[in-house]
Amino acid sequence: PMPALAESYPVTAPGILRLPHGEVLVAADRRGVALRDGLEIRFRRGGERLLTGGHHRSLKHLLQEAGLAPWLRDRLPLLYDADGLAAVPGIACRDSRGRDHGSRFAVRWLPGDVAFAGAFR
Repeated sequence: PMPALAESYPVTAPGILRLPHGEVLVAADRRGVALRDGLEIRFRRGGERLLTGGHHRSLKHLLQEAGLAPWLRDRLPLLYDADGLAAVPGIACRDSRGRDHGSRFAVRWLPGDVAFAGAFR
């Protein structure tokens, strides 16, 4: 059985957040996503959208294109800041062009759950 998850988890940048099913690493990276205050990890609820590649894309389509199995999608950590959904670790991050506020960070998901092993194409 998969471990239970809270609705959200506060996270610091830079920092490591240990979740019941893996770790989220947030590291300084000048090519990364620009982040503001209020960082937290949440999980998919439905209807999320992310501005990436100059277009607003549905999280559903991003996860499908990444080849993530449907039964794992609700357990993938999503990074939010004061501006909304900022990063889907290992898949996409929000466009940071024109966002001079905040520092830039790379966000990585290190699954500790066997179910996630090999989940990405």
